[in-house]
Amino acid sequence: PYTRAVVDRVALDGPARAVHSIYFELLGEHGFPTFIVWAGLSVVGLLHARRLCRIARDHPGLGWAGDLGRMGVLAIVAYLASGSFLSLSYWDFYWTLLVTLASALGIALASARASARGAAPAGSQALATRPRVSDGWRAAARSA
Repeated sequence: PYTRAVVDRVALDGPARAVHSIYFELLGEHGFPTFIVWAGLSVVGLLHARRLCRIARDHPGLGWAGDLGRMGVLAIVAYLASGSFLSLSYWDFYWTLLVTLASALGIALASARASARGAAPAGSQALATRPRVSDGWRAAARSA
C-alpha cells in the first residue's frame, strides 16, 4: 500500500514510509473496528488450536490434531511477536493457518463424536494403519 503512486497522491515527492508493525499498519489503514476484528480472529485461532490439543488428549487416534494444535499456537504466537517489527498484516500464510485450524477442529470434533458413539469415523482405518512421521522413513517404506 505504500508505493510511490500512493504517496504522490497525498504529498508529491514526499517520502514513502513503511509502518513496520502489523498492529499500526491495521490501525493506520482501517482504524479500530478492523483492528478489533483482526485481533478477534487471532484470539479465535489460538482458542481453536488449544481446543485441538485438548481433544487430542482424550482421543489417541487424533494425535495429528494435537500436533497441529501445538504448532498452530506456536505459529500464531511467533507471527504476533514478529509482527511488532514487520508489515505483514495481510500475509496469506497466516490466514491459511487460521482456516486450517478451524477446519481441523471441525474434523477432530466429528471424529471424536463418532468414536464416542462407537462408530468408526470416515478414513480412520487409513490413518490408523499409516506409520507416524516420528517412526521415520524406514517404517514408512516397510509399510508401503
